[in-house]
Amino acid sequence: MATYTWEYGGAGTGLHFTIVYDIDAGTFTVNSLEGKFDLNALWWDDGENDGSGVKLSKTDNSLNMNGSDSDDWDGMAKLSSAGLGKEGENKSSFISEGETATFSLADFGITGDFDVANGGTLGVRATSVNGGDSIKLVDKEPVYTPDEVSPPADDHFPEWDSPSISHVTFYFETGTDPYYAGDDSGIVGSKGANDPDGWYTVKFDVDTEVSNDLDDWVNDALALIYADNPDLDQTTLAGVSIKGGTTEIWYDFDNDPNDVDTPPSVWIVEKQEVDDTYSTADLPIA
Repeated sequence: MATYTWEYGGAGTGLHFTIVYDIDAGTFTVNSLEGKFDLNALWWDDGENDGSGVKLSKTDNSLNMNGSDSDDWDGMAKLSSAGLGKEGENKSSFISEGETATFSLADFGITGDFDVANGGTLGVRATSVNGGDSIKLVDKEPVYTPDEVSPPADDHFPEWDSPSISHVTFYFETGTDPYYAGDDSGIVGSKGANDPDGWYTVKFDVDTEVSNDLDDWVNDALALIYADNPDLDQTTLAGVSIKGGTTEIWYDFDNDPNDVDTPPSVWIVEKQEVDDTYSTADLPIA
């Protein structure tokens, strides 16, 4: 949610509070950090001394901002009249220390949108402050917090058309790493059953129950590979080949599922000589 935040008073002064306007929800949230008060009205100013002014009714004249730090006020919205009345501190507009209260535009009698971006100055008129004082406070520099934008999910692979994916093979370029190199007879220390070609390949036989978009389960597959291969350098993952029916296609990890990627020269050989095999039934998504 995008918000504007104004701050009034200060720590240790006996009165310190913030007002946050949620643009999408159209609400003002008041948070009293120190002190207590009856919030009566909000005033706003576009920052231009155009003499527009606000004329108050006789009954609301006590809620004026005369003498406050502003050029001239362009609007005023009333939440409550001054005086606690019979409700006392139970009055809905009364904010106690440590309390947070949220008010809608309708609570202030504001119809339509509240244009806070134009200028941004917000004045506060409050009474019954810490037992009896009144305040006219102004903040001309609200803090704008934009909506949090979630980064788009990685999309390395297209959704595979019919027939479904039969298997996926991950290709790691291990170079001269002796742990994964293998030997001419196919015997290695612990990893790989392949000739010492500098590649470590892991095939996943695909259960028909999993998604035909590898993006949906690639991280689960890699997590299993890395858990079983703690010595494998994760940065050497070169790409993945996906096979469905008689078609097998190579994909780089370039977050572009629609381009044509060029496989390494070893790809044709490695398709016949994988080093390790899993099933998607081994994954937590199964």
